[in-house]
Amino acid sequence: MKTRKSIHLHAALTAVGVAALLSLAGCGGGGGPERGKIQVDLRPLIAQLNDQAPASASSHAPSAITVPGTTPTTDEVKTLIVGALVIDFTDTPLGPDSSITKDVQKNITTAVTNSVKYIELVSLPVSDPFVGFAVPPPAAKHWEVFVVGTRDKIGFLGDISDNSPIYFGFNTDANGNPYFLSTATFPSDPNYAINVTLRRACIANTPPAGCAQFKNRSGAAVTAAVEILGVTIDGVADKTLKYPLVVRTAADGQAVATSLQGIASLATAAKAVVETTHQLSNGQTAACAAATTVAALRDNCG
Repeated sequence: MKTRKSIHLHAALTAVGVAALLSLAGCGGGGGPERGKIQVDLRPLIAQLNDQAPASASSHAPSAITVPGTTPTTDEVKTLIVGALVIDFTDTPLGPDSSITKDVQKNITTAVTNSVKYIELVSLPVSDPFVGFAVPPPAAKHWEVFVVGTRDKIGFLGDISDNSPIYFGFNTDANGNPYFLSTATFPSDPNYAINVTLRRACIANTPPAGCAQFKNRSGAAVTAAVEILGVTIDGVADKTLKYPLVVRTAADGQAVATSLQGIASLATAAKAVVETTHQLSNGQTAACAAATTVAALRDNCG
């Protein structure tokens, strides 16, 4: 999977990207969502975590919705946390490039606590491809759809540890920008779809597989397996390192992280863009597997 990531070095939420389309459709299983609920089709989301083509929302439900075990580029997701996060502490939507300070972290923790009635936990595998969560009341000024995939089985939100999340995402528009939803203006169309961009949670103390991200101006998280095609600092392509940087082992990750941290222009950078591929992902082509240059990886590992 090819990704091109805009990484704000002061932000704490950026990571390697994988997109998922959550079809908020009223056509599943039991004939539609309950009144006051959003019904989420899990199949396109799980298909993206499997690095496969999304399943049709109208197809027959599979016998089980699951994800593969640990692969060279992914960690197994055992629980999905899906719901609406009511946000009353800022007028700026949360997204992959949000700056997460200690105060914002505290506010998000409070927001999750206050939004618990709009959040559902899905333990994988699961036979029903649909999950519904309650829509916040009209009095809720701002809310966003969010998804978190965890490496642990989570029975209660209180069970989440700092290392539990390995994927996270908020609803985004066609350009990848986050936006607020409002119950008062939420579309009545039962086939209305919301796009959620999931990213690896690379800032965790134990990053998941396939990470390549700057944690700050002096630290990088790099874990097998991933290929780094290039780094752009404040709009200028880095020429100090020879790309691609191929990471296949823990030792590779440590060496590449050291190399990335040594890019001199990072010391004063405001923004970095990192381009990566995941050559060992499920479903990649023979041409991708044979690619050894930046151009070949870029062209064949999309």
